[in-house]
Amino acid sequence: MKKNKNVAVLADTWYIENNLVAEGVSVTLPSLEWLTQSIKAGGNIDVPLVGMTDALDCNVTTDGGVIVSAVKPGLRTHEFRWAKEVLKTDGTIKTVGCKAFLNMMSKNIPGQDVEEQEAMESSYDYSVSRYQLYEAGKEKFYYNKLTGTLRIDGKDYGNSLKNLL
Repeated sequence: MKKNKNVAVLADTWYIENNLVAEGVSVTLPSLEWLTQSIKAGGNIDVPLVGMTDALDCNVTTDGGVIVSAVKPGLRTHEFRWAKEVLKTDGTIKTVGCKAFLNMMSKNIPGQDVEEQEAMESSYDYSVSRYQLYEAGKEKFYYNKLTGTLRIDGKDYGNSLKNLL
């Protein structure tokens, strides 16, 4: 079955605690990488422990100086919104809205390179405890490290373990 192809991100925004803090940011959203347990079976097999991840990290890069609200200590809600073009299988292009909601703690106050006639850039690093992604109004996945909740495409994968406890 043929699938639609992503073409380009048209615009993006960054919100912290529901306040717009920047536009045109570059964000690297977390990668969910499951911890594994090796078992012996015809050699070794690394079995993913779904719902248990390595540390989740997020990086955001902006133009300009340090955004003070982005480096305050503590767990805070961040939201990234972007519009992207998608090439559909029939050859038409559709614009789709996406959102990512993350609970994050700042890991740094960015350093600054000050150079005459050069634009300043700030790079923020975060530790992530909750990550939720929407595309075209539909939740793609939700993961919360603190509660053990994992939903992918509407199916709750963390609930079966909770029911046993």
